[in-house]
Amino acid sequence: NDTHIFVGDFGNNSGTRTDLSIIKIEKEQLFNSTQDSVPGLEMQFSYADQIDFSGPSNAHNYDCEAFFAVDDSLFLFSKNWQDNLVKKYALPDEWQGTYITEPSEIFNISGMVTGASIDKNSGNISLLAYIDNELGIYNSFIYMLWDYSGHDFFSGNKRRIDIGSMFALGQTEGIALNSGHKGFITSEEISNIITIPPMLFSFDFYEYFTNDQAEL
Repeated sequence: NDTHIFVGDFGNNSGTRTDLSIIKIEKEQLFNSTQDSVPGLEMQFSYADQIDFSGPSNAHNYDCEAFFAVDDSLFLFSKNWQDNLVKKYALPDEWQGTYITEPSEIFNISGMVTGASIDKNSGNISLLAYIDNELGIYNSFIYMLWDYSGHDFFSGNKRRIDIGSMFALGQTEGIALNSGHKGFITSEEISNIITIPPMLFSFDFYEYFTNDQAEL
């Protein structure tokens, strides 16, 4: 947000973690310090709806890789390996002890979310996700969200934009929306049967909002 950077330490592929946290760092200290390190406030949290911590790995609904800050709140978007829904969890931007957060919205995104970004000027939101088929081939897409009410991000307009397969994009993991319709996507290397190097892509979805076609 305007004063702090938030780092999420809540990746949970196995579904067994009980030490989820977000680290809050002051921008002023980060940008102005002459030291090699700056302090961060580690804030612990848990999901109210998770009562089973047995996993199994990559087959549960309590992973998360995506969040952003808006005003005085943080919003997390789950990566549901099991049912391919996405749950939105809201947290304050600071707390003491362990904060227990309830899912406040659920959307059938038909995939697994790996990144989220909001443009604070327009309020437009982008969710980066992928889905794999029976052959294990990932296909990535972005959901654009806009004209929603308050912080009910799934209450407004939604548009899914398919952006390509793992052969063209690699393993898409991060997204940054830096205007209402422009931004960047990052992908990690795939090194299994084939090798796809890490990449950075830019996009402009303006034409999608004028009923024409745009390109990644």
